Amino acid sequence: MERFDAYNTIGFGRFDEADKEDIKNVKLSPPEMGGFGGWWRYLSNVMSISPIPDGKMGEVPEGVLRLGGTFVVNGKDVVYQWNDKLPGDHPVPQEIFAEVIDANRIEV
Repeated sequence: MERFDAYNTIGFGRFDEADKEDIKNVKLSPPEMGGFGGWWRYLSNVMSISPIPDGKMGEVPEGVLRLGGTFVVNGKDVVYQWNDKLPGDHPVPQEIFAEVIDANRIEV
């Protein structure tokens, strides 16, 4: 069994366990894949790059269910942390920059 102690310690959960109230206002937009051709390439390759163990087709690995996040680190200090609520939920980079620079948490 895989362990995800680091994920758990920093508060990253699994998207299948997300609180329904927390995700109601999450706005997701489809990624720019380069039109139909880009989507076709993605769909054609997704199985070969998916982390599915041999002989376990239909079983979703724990790592696929895990959510990630975004950090800004200054030396040994985490000056900004964002935990994704769903896959594809991420902060707007300009808002991160504004928050950490305006709050003098990091020098540019």
